Amino acid sequence: MKALLKCFALCLLSCALVACAKTREAGNSSETHFLATCETEACGPGLHCVCGACTEACEENASCAEHGSSARCEATQISACSTASVCDVACAGDEDCEALGGEHACSEGRCRAPQVVVASGDGDGMATVTRTTPAR
Repeated sequence: MKALLKCFALCLLSCALVACAKTREAGNSSETHFLATCETEACGPGLHCVCGACTEACEENASCAEHGSSARCEATQISACSTASVCDVACAGDEDCEALGGEHACSEGRCRAPQVVVASGDGDGMATVTRTTPAR
């Protein structure tokens, strides 16, 4: 009986710890695909593949704040792009992209992360995720 009470107390304590754990906002997560290079709509929640980068259309800087303090609403630099302005981060070197995460690097004056490619699984219920490096 004493062992059962100890087990119950341990389970109760574990539940309390999990319930009180802090969570991170999506904009601060290292799992975000913000500014990952893309070719399709594999960008994740809230982002779209716009002119080769996972981002979102915007009209003012405030709408980009969730992506970090360096994210700004910028006019697209690709003439064939149908979206006028997107959330983006300008850079002069890789150090300007560090706040976005370790995978981001400066590429042609813009911070970009490697492309995320999700392939279907091999029957084991798991998907294969690979990353390709953006062109510099």
